[in-house]
Amino acid sequence: GVSNADVVAGSVRIYPRYDYRNDQEIFLGYSVDRAVHVTVRNLENLPVVLQTAVAAELSQIKGVSYRSHDQQTLMKRARDSAIANSKLKASALADGYNAKLGAIYSIHYKSSDADIGRSMSFEVAQAAAVSSDRAPGRYLPGKITVTEKVEVVFELLPES
Repeated sequence: GVSNADVVAGSVRIYPRYDYRNDQEIFLGYSVDRAVHVTVRNLENLPVVLQTAVAAELSQIKGVSYRSHDQQTLMKRARDSAIANSKLKASALADGYNAKLGAIYSIHYKSSDADIGRSMSFEVAQAAAVSSDRAPGRYLPGKITVTEKVEVVFELLPES
């Protein structure tokens, strides 16, 4: 249920392994690391993908992140809401100081693009990947939160 285009493998790292006993260095062989990122577009396929990863005896599963297929639209809506909220709060604060908003002095924007989703640890993924003689479970996030932060500094002008 996963297309080849949705499997991305990084570069291979090879490094020697040694054991140190009685002040002696004993060569054990080589270790090979390769990161593989898999995009599962249909969550119904996730249990099988996790079972396959565990059955292949992968040494580490760093996590499962859930993302929306409509991520960019959700981020734009969150950003637009953050901007509107910053203007509303700034106006209320200016009113409290008997002032009005002037020009924008600075804007600081932090996108949550890298933080979107929710992770499942290796232990959870390993426990969730049930043996082949049992029916696989479902792996769904509780919710996906998209957060955009906008900090704006306005010049305050005295009320006329």
